[in-house]
Amino acid sequence: MISGYNTRSYIERYEMIRNKSGKIVPLVLNDPQEKLYNALAEQYRAGKPMRAIVLKARQEGISTLTEGMIFKRAATMANHKAVIVAHTEASTKSLFEMSKLFYDELDEDIKPEARSSNAYALAFDKKDGEGLRSTIVCYTAGGRGIGRGDTIDSLHVSEYAIWPDNKKEIFGGLIQAVPNDPDTMVVIESTGRGFDDFKDKWDRAVAGESDFIAVFFAWFELAEYRMEVPAEFELLTGGRYGNEVQIKHTFSLDDEQMAWRRWCIDNNCDGDLDLFKQEYPATPEEAFIATGLSVFPTDTVIQQLARIRTLDPIAKGFFDYKKKYLSPDVAEITDIEWIEDQRGMIWLYEKPKKQYDGENVIAECPYVLGGDTAGTGEDYFTGYVINNSSKETAAVVHKQQWNDDLYADQM
Repeated sequence: MISGYNTRSYIERYEMIRNKSGKIVPLVLNDPQEKLYNALAEQYRAGKPMRAIVLKARQEGISTLTEGMIFKRAATMANHKAVIVAHTEASTKSLFEMSKLFYDELDEDIKPEARSSNAYALAFDKKDGEGLRSTIVCYTAGGRGIGRGDTIDSLHVSEYAIWPDNKKEIFGGLIQAVPNDPDTMVVIESTGRGFDDFKDKWDRAVAGESDFIAVFFAWFELAEYRMEVPAEFELLTGGRYGNEVQIKHTFSLDDEQMAWRRWCIDNNCDGDLDLFKQEYPATPEEAFIATGLSVFPTDTVIQQLARIRTLDPIAKGFFDYKKKYLSPDVAEITDIEWIEDQRGMIWLYEKPKKQYDGENVIAECPYVLGGDTAGTGEDYFTGYVINNSSKETAAVVHKQQWNDDLYADQM
């Protein structure tokens, strides 16, 4: 480490950005930026590699914060290699120009010497007489072999959902180049675009199946997404804007936010409510389901998922057992034991119930169980137990990259 600058104080004191009005101003963290910064800082203080996958609404400044953190690391740490990968050439240029502006506006007393940049790269040679040999390189997704053969200390994956169809392969080459070291950082950020590899990575992070923390930003978390309420403004219960009364109540919004939402649907989304949900989601479910194909009404699915997400399982774990093959096609399972494990693939929401007639048990409570394997491995192994009397979920199995036999045994 060349410098002892705290990352946030360095960013807010020294880094300059071009705001939405075209003015050069200090980079002062807004609420979403602070939320992501604190999540990464918590990992760093715990001695863990910084890993985050970010699902966001548009224009909340997540790329700006990520570039700010990357620039500080490259400008103050020796032999630091930072790689930024965007979804289009125009976005690659924009992210590079952001880093270049950070450098151009940096105070001379802390500015490292820089070699002339070629393509979309910055190379820092010296700081306070010491050699830095650090670089920031910006690529466009789809370029052959990007990141391969390198050792990457900081990686920013921008708008991953919009990357080319072979995004999983491209990302696989990049992430292999990042050491599992506490001084490394990887941020994957994107708006949602239906069910794809970004959705898979998000689900794995939410389930605790990877070291990435899942950070979601709803549109109303950005304070500037509000406007003056027009005269005779009245919330609607249906139509082109959805049920505004329910939305305001569900998310504790005010009329200024609801007025901005209606304006944005009309002017930024061409009156398309599903497009608004994709670009400015209120929940993770909206971000993905709004553009996915569903036989059921998406509003109904989103509301049901949002309700389920508030339920806490009473236990997590898996079953231990003994298995004896009686023939090549027949096995006997005995000594079944439930094992508590917070990373377990089975979540229980209720214990088995019985039906009573006064004091006597008259029947076992009926349950219905169904499941689906992952097929080729791109999907999840899933299973659900439903209380047939209450229609409530009693237990869930949800796991990717599993063995068919193990799944069948647990079911």
